[in-house]
Amino acid sequence: MRYEVTRGSIHKRRHVICQEDQFYKVVPDDIRNRGAWQVIDRGDIDQLKPDFRHALEQDGWCYIEIYPVGFSPTIRP
Repeated sequence: MRYEVTRGSIHKRRHVICQEDQFYKVVPDDIRNRGAWQVIDRGDIDQLKPDFRHALEQDGWCYIEIYPVGFSPTIRP
């Protein structure tokens, strides 16, 4: 199974992680309406950090506000 990271085009601190191609199906309207979004990364779900992987299993998505420099949703070796 694969994930995608979507970032706000205007508000670069806003990120959503969800299963690939599921953004408009699982992310609630109030989050989606926070701005224009662009996909910035994709990968295998088993490479995600445990907290993000757990959020996808539980809710199907997660929302993060974090400074984009140095942000990585994956486990780095």
